[in-house]
Amino acid sequence: MTTLMNKLQKLKCKTFYFLIALLFLSSLNVQAEINCDDDTKPIYMNECANMQFKEADAELNQLYSIIVSRLKTSDAMQDNEHNRGMADVSLLDKLKKSQRLWIQFRDAECKIAAHSVYGGSIEPVIYSECLTKITQKRNEELLKYTLCDDYDFTCPFPTADGPMSKGK
Repeated sequence: MTTLMNKLQKLKCKTFYFLIALLFLSSLNVQAEINCDDDTKPIYMNECANMQFKEADAELNQLYSIIVSRLKTSDAMQDNEHNRGMADVSLLDKLKKSQRLWIQFRDAECKIAAHSVYGGSIEPVIYSECLTKITQKRNEELLKYTLCDDYDFTCPFPTADGPMSKGK
């Protein structure tokens, strides 16, 4: 009987130490290095596609913020020789509305793109890749707005250092 009690006591100690070690290792939050060029496992593909979308989305937010900032700080809100400034107050509202509608379009379009694999393990990959592709296209459009010449009347947004942004 004592031998059985000793074995139980040792087992409890080993279990206790095992749980402590497991708790310690889980607290380290060690994450495996993911090589997005080589990994073909669905879980890694999902993670890589999601990381690529997050990068494109961060760029989108940065470009959008630049344009919004220019519109908010522009002296072009006053009527000027180009008559561009008269609409700048509502131009900010138009930009915001356009961006909200674009996000709805992007999300709906990507649901269509991923529909053929709905419920499958590859669905999040297809969806995220679509989000990335469409977001990158939007980034190109927004980037053009940040780089246009101040005298380019096809560009609705004032440049940061052009005469439209400084006034007369």
